Amino acid sequence: MKFHRNSTAFMIFLLLVSKPVSGQVEQFEFFRGRTFTPGAHFKQWTFDQGGGDDKFTEIAFPLVYSVRLGKRLSFDVTAAPFLSKFEPALGSSREFNNVSDTFVRGSYVLGDNVALLSVGAGIPTGETDLTTDEFSLSGLAAIKPLDNPVTNFGTGPLYSVGLALAQEFGSVVVGVGAGYLLRSEYDVTLHGQNTQVDPGDELNFTVGVERGFEFGDRAGKFVADFIYTTYSKDEIPQQPDYESGDKIVVRGQLLLPIAIFDPIILSATSRTRSENSIEDNLRPELVDNGNEVQLRATFIQPAGRRFDLKYIVELSVYGDTESQVDGATIWGVGGGFDWKLSRHVSFNPAFIYSKGSINTGPNSDIDVTAIEASGGLAFRF
Repeated sequence: MKFHRNSTAFMIFLLLVSKPVSGQVEQFEFFRGRTFTPGAHFKQWTFDQGGGDDKFTEIAFPLVYSVRLGKRLSFDVTAAPFLSKFEPALGSSREFNNVSDTFVRGSYVLGDNVALLSVGAGIPTGETDLTTDEFSLSGLAAIKPLDNPVTNFGTGPLYSVGLALAQEFGSVVVGVGAGYLLRSEYDVTLHGQNTQVDPGDELNFTVGVERGFEFGDRAGKFVADFIYTTYSKDEIPQQPDYESGDKIVVRGQLLLPIAIFDPIILSATSRTRSENSIEDNLRPELVDNGNEVQLRATFIQPAGRRFDLKYIVELSVYGDTESQVDGATIWGVGGGFDWKLSRHVSFNPAFIYSKGSINTGPNSDIDVTAIEASGGLAFRF
């Protein structure tokens, strides 16, 4: 499970994807009652080192609780106990277990169900006082192409506010939104030394669109959104100021009922970032970011009144960073099922096998494979 701290993109997605193909936006589409979703997410990467294999494993237990208070107000809480472990081909293994930061959010429907205001906070239940071994584990967890269940062991307090609006124009629904994420200062302890980190804030703007259409005698749907995020500088004492490059995310999703599959979900995501800026002695140095493209096809096959099978094929391509590392090409195949055990309980496991290579420097790379299992129970009250 990933923790997306910026809530505006989520709100636009909620406004569009949960909306029926036709009809007016209703309050129940924002809030679906009280839910509790305990889950588990296991992912193990194997790195082929020629003379032996290194392994990096993460196991997370995400917990999500949502409650509706009346017709307009809802709250949700997210956290995840986790374990990270690295087992080298030579040498001793090292591991770290803790709980992630906890995120709390309140959402309120404004007006005639066309706007959603969201205010959230990140509670620093994670860990920033790390030993040398734990710090190296946090670096492995954060490598983008690995797409690990938990990518950040802990930060300082976070505060977010976002506003999303949606309007129907015939068969098309358009949503727009903006959000701001304020990151507070926090202390990091490494090698026994304490350093105060003042991370940069984030500002984002989102535009989303959905269009329903007839596909044969059934209904299809197209959903897309565009997210632009800009960042302020990170400040660390006695270190050059660092500012992340602006990020543009474009996502599209096409839902088509074809033959025995209802639907086939075709998804594509592109993440593009401008150069990072490192200001040393008042001379800014620009550092290239690696861009990303992710493609995914999910085939949903109804196999009963309350049981659906799903088959998954995906491909992820990551561009090189300035030092020509972290570029990667990784494909995956897998499947799972969605089982509605009752009106109030469902179970949705998925399993994926991934294989590819990650660049480790100029003209060098390493072969990687991964096995991944995720899922959990969803209780609706």
